Amino acid sequence: MAKARGVNKKIEDLVKQIGQKLSEETVGEIEKTAQQLGYLTVASGEINRENGFLAPTNIDTRDNTIWMMAIMGLVASEVGEAIEALRIPDRKKAREAFEEEIADIIIRILHMAHFLKMDVHKAVEKKLEAIKDREFLHGKYL
Repeated sequence: MAKARGVNKKIEDLVKQIGQKLSEETVGEIEKTAQQLGYLTVASGEINRENGFLAPTNIDTRDNTIWMMAIMGLVASEVGEAIEALRIPDRKKAREAFEEEIADIIIRILHMAHFLKMDVHKAVEKKLEAIKDREFLHGKYL
C-alpha cells in the first residue's frame, strides 16, 4: 500500500476496504486530479462570468434558488445532447460529440459550484464515504 498522505488517506482507506491497493503512481494521479478539479472549478466560473453568465453567491434567497434551478435545467439539456450524441452512426464522431457534451455538463456544474463557493472535492469525498457501504446495485437490476 502506498504511504497515505493528507486527503488521500480517506481515499486509500476506502480502497483498502474493498480489497484493492493503491500504487504510488495512482496516489499521484489522484492528487493531480484533485488539483486540476480545483483549477477547473475556478476557471469555469470565471470564464462563464466574463462571458455574461452571472450568478449569485448566496442560495438563501428565492431568486438564487431559481437561478440554481435554471442551471440544473441547462445541465439536463446537456445530458439530453449527450444522449443524442450516442445516436450518431459513426462511432468515432459519436464519441467526440459525447465527450464534448460531457464537458459541457461538467462546466455547467463547476460554474454553479464556483459561484456557490462549494468545495467540490470535499463534497465528492463525503458522498463516496456515504455510498461505499451500499448494497450492490442498491438491490436493483440496473
